[in-house]
Amino acid sequence: MSCVGCETSLAPASPRMSKAELVDFDFERAPIYKSFVLDEERYKIGECIYVRGDDKAKSNEDWIAEILEIRAQDSRQVWIKVAWFYRPEDTKVKRKNTTILQGNSR
Repeated sequence: MSCVGCETSLAPASPRMSKAELVDFDFERAPIYKSFVLDEERYKIGECIYVRGDDKAKSNEDWIAEILEIRAQDSRQVWIKVAWFYRPEDTKVKRKNTTILQGNSR
């Protein structure tokens, strides 16, 4: 997958981090890692993941993201930079029943 021009953001890999830990983390200075483990599952750079949405969100659906970078201060302070993907419902276009053009179709 490619992330040219996509929306990215930083997030703690674990929702259990304290507010003090969130404030003290310097992403750019932290060591880079290829993977991390959360709840006994390993996540790697380049993988697409489901992210549990905010409780205040309108939808119960998880968000979809690709892991671009993993950095950590220690095993508790792991942060990821992700590229967000959107569903058709999240765009102005919405979901339409359209035919995709192939090859030399005009």
